[in-house]
Amino acid sequence: MRFIGGKNMTDKVDTWIWIFDTELNRRKKIRLQTLLDRVNHSFRHENIKYFALRKDREEFREECRS
Repeated sequence: MRFIGGKNMTDKVDTWIWIFDTELNRRKKIRLQTLLDRVNHSFRHENIKYFALRKDREEFREECRS
């Protein structure tokens, strides 16, 4: 596990993304990993998949190669 600036790198997936919904005039938040899951689901027919961590990307790459 890697540490940068005293923080665990896997903390990225639990980072909040802050949202303002102009239609409903509401403030919201969503976890980075949840946002990426939704984006990846929307683009499931594309050839691109998004990851918060390099380790996850490399594991996916290896799964695709086998």
